[in-house]
Amino acid sequence: MVRPAPGCHRRDAGCARAAAPDKLLPSDDSSPQRFEHGTPNFALLAGVTAAVDWIASHGQGVSRRQRVLSAMAGIEAHERSVFARLLDGLAAREDVTLVGAPSRRTPTVAFTVAGRTPQQVMADLGAQGVCVWAGDYYAVELMRALGLADSGGAVRAGVVCYTTDEEVDRLLACL
Repeated sequence: MVRPAPGCHRRDAGCARAAAPDKLLPSDDSSPQRFEHGTPNFALLAGVTAAVDWIASHGQGVSRRQRVLSAMAGIEAHERSVFARLLDGLAAREDVTLVGAPSRRTPTVAFTVAGRTPQQVMADLGAQGVCVWAGDYYAVELMRALGLADSGGAVRAGVVCYTTDEEVDRLLACL
């Protein structure tokens, strides 16, 4: 809950001290510490360190930063290649309609399949060991604007750094 700071009589955005968030006593009164809610999540911080080290282990360079940057470039190139295979495979199918065509995108695609609801497609693929998501992805208004809300939204599939061409081919074959 945000409430006016002590001594601030105005409740509008013009008051420099209008944002006085609730805080726990151990938190410092200065910014940005006053916006922290207690003890840092040390387990999360350890996990972040482990994730960065894992990424760095896939790169080259003397410093960890160089290895991370190298690894991320390699991951991006791999994902771009595997995703292009998925996107091209879906676009080649007459029964598939791709949802959207952004000029820049994460390696994720939304699509519909003629004559089947997204939930049916998801269930059929899941029964074959292929994981996808179906629905509105919490973007209810977008699905309404696209005319997909009443039909159950769309199927969503994506690739990550360890997705293989064979897995994409399997998704396409199972579809």
